[in-house]
Amino acid sequence: MSQYPTQPGSSPAKAIAIPAENVWRAKLTDYIELAKLRISVMVLATVVVGYLLGSRGEFNIIVLLQALWGVGLVAAASSMLNQVLERRTDALMPRTQNRPLPTGRVTSLETILFASVCGIYGTLHLMMFVNPLTAFLTLSTL
Repeated sequence: MSQYPTQPGSSPAKAIAIPAENVWRAKLTDYIELAKLRISVMVLATVVVGYLLGSRGEFNIIVLLQALWGVGLVAAASSMLNQVLERRTDALMPRTQNRPLPTGRVTSLETILFASVCGIYGTLHLMMFVNPLTAFLTLSTL
């Protein structure tokens, strides 16, 4: 048996060896795509503005970075869960049919588990390193 996985749907006689590194890189790329980084960056920009407006002159870069990390994780989780809900309609539209979920490169279960880890960790991180109100408000957007 080969140490490399075969492509899905290929027969054992025609199996194509794919280096494990490429499989992990492809999976990581799919998870990044599920997180919708461009949308998350816009969310994080609003976090910076909100922090600056609410800090009342007491700027603490460490707290801001902690807030960005926690909110970023929850925003990514929200995008992932949204794509699970829309996977069937995404499969029908040309613009979205090549996303990881409609193509089957990532399963709904994998996405839900990864989104849950990101959402829970992000919320707990905000609770411990920023404040409970920020954690609650961020969780309420999920």
